[in-house]
Amino acid sequence: MIARDWIHSMGMSSQDFKRVPVAVLAAVLALSAGGAIAVPPRPVAVTGTDGPFGPGLGAGVVFTVFQADEDTAGNPVMNNAGDMVFVGTIAGPGVTAANDTGLWVYRNGQLSLLAREGDQAVDAPVGTVYGRFGASDSVLHIPFNPNITDSGRVGFKVGLRGLGVDLLHDDTLYTEGGGQLHLAIREGVTGLPGYPGTIFGMADGLREEFWWGSYINMRDDGRYMIRSRVFPRTFQNNDWDVIVDDTSGTLETFYRGNMPLPGFPAAQFTTSGFPFLTGSGIYNHWERHANGAAIGFDQATWSNRNGSREIIYRDGDVLPGGRVALGTPMVQSINSSGMMTFSSTTMVFGEDSDLRSEGFFGVAVQLAAPGDPAPGTPAGAAFTFLDLATSMLADNGATVFHAVLFPGRGGVTPANDRGIWSNRSGLTVNLEVREGDVAPGTAGLVFTGFQALFLNADARLAFVATTNDGQQGIWLQDTPGSYSLIAKAFDFGNPWDVMGDGSNLQLVMTINMWGATFGNTTSDGRRIPYNDSGDVVFRLSFLDGSEGIYTTSPEQIPSCPVDLNGDGNIDVLDFFAFIAAFAAGDAAADFTGDGNIDVLDFFAFIAAFSAGCP
Repeated sequence: MIARDWIHSMGMSSQDFKRVPVAVLAAVLALSAGGAIAVPPRPVAVTGTDGPFGPGLGAGVVFTVFQADEDTAGNPVMNNAGDMVFVGTIAGPGVTAANDTGLWVYRNGQLSLLAREGDQAVDAPVGTVYGRFGASDSVLHIPFNPNITDSGRVGFKVGLRGLGVDLLHDDTLYTEGGGQLHLAIREGVTGLPGYPGTIFGMADGLREEFWWGSYINMRDDGRYMIRSRVFPRTFQNNDWDVIVDDTSGTLETFYRGNMPLPGFPAAQFTTSGFPFLTGSGIYNHWERHANGAAIGFDQATWSNRNGSREIIYRDGDVLPGGRVALGTPMVQSINSSGMMTFSSTTMVFGEDSDLRSEGFFGVAVQLAAPGDPAPGTPAGAAFTFLDLATSMLADNGATVFHAVLFPGRGGVTPANDRGIWSNRSGLTVNLEVREGDVAPGTAGLVFTGFQALFLNADARLAFVATTNDGQQGIWLQDTPGSYSLIAKAFDFGNPWDVMGDGSNLQLVMTINMWGATFGNTTSDGRRIPYNDSGDVVFRLSFLDGSEGIYTTSPEQIPSCPVDLNGDGNIDVLDFFAFIAAFAAGDAAADFTGDGNIDVLDFFAFIAAFSAGCP
């Protein structure tokens, strides 16, 4: 390709190209690249300090708590690179109740403020500012966890204040990439694609939340899918219930109540479950529809895992083993390949449901059902309730779930009637851990309950549990059946090193580590405080009233985003790597983070290349 053709392929004019400094094109900057060393749990952010673990807003400005208020999701989440995002509240010089919350991101070894309450809102009229993060700024606060993809792009909800803002116009969805924020959707303003006059939000003002649900599902390139509500509505076939996505590059209506059912013209959608969207772009959602009698079924699960949108399971299907699905094949978990776990109604105990997994087989094999003997327990012990919201499917095919045992059978009592089981090969189900088991890392304490479960791609399990001293801890799996204690509340014999340097040892009072639901995986597009490297991030509070965010992930040494070939040097080879990515339309060339590959990305790359790295 000659120079003239290359310039035109970049969407540049000859005048544009003349603006590129010759020195930049020839520069060879020998800068060090990122690295990592293994470390024990270390601080990321700590209250009461304006030092390295503080908010970075000047002398005297400190974190006071890592949430905006009692209703806001303040727990950090992380990606597979160890990057994290969290909500924080601050105090100090210049801080008031109108600007004391914000969203911080830790990536590339550095903690920085992404957006702050009271600042002018991006892509909004002058005088419209950010409100409180994670919840709308009006009466009804509904938590909304942020998301950070493996490429480091962030998505978050924030309420607005100021000019033209009221209950019906305050909620927003923002996405970020390449250091740039973009307003994706605003309640009462953004129109539903394909439906002129229909707008995101709730017209009655009783639930000002413009999406019905609390989690942003994002692909690695920052594209997203969310469930929402719209108005005006006719109340026919639930036509205010929608799923939208921008996975094609522009916002589109993926699903709406009253839409024709693809391939079934006699039926219409009525209600959808929450969608899943994996990092690779595979989606999955459950729906119910009208006029089922005309087509022979009422509910179905859809996916694009085979290349296009199609029904994978529907009620009335004969499932492996000969059982007919009596109700919705309700999706519970999905992995990166689009394989799923789901439940179908049985009649063992009335309307209870069984658990099925495609993990190792590609077809929905039943793993457990109410009334089945519970593996790893004495004879007579049987499942009475499968906590299907906890079923988790790893990328390697393993399934993990929480269940309750039938009281009075096989020695089951209220002190040992709950546990965690797994299917790590074939059809074999094994007990992982159960109430009454000795909690590793403690002086003989036993588990009395499990509060949150996390599973990564390799099926390593992490969980939050309570012991018989009434306090919580975090345990991380070493090998199947073997767990290590990471942190424990009221562990008097092991005070916590708050600053990581031995200068301040404190008793841990509370532990916070929560995900999207009770059971969480790293594969379904909803970011959690656990990653595929087996690292966790969590929030602790201490006896002196301070708090901190801690992680087991290795410390990151800052690297440079313009080191596109990853060789540790910033030189002309990175320039050519950018050109190749640009020509291919690869997301690596989106240096503005706006989702488009154009000449603006070229100039953003040149600016970053010229600036070098810290």
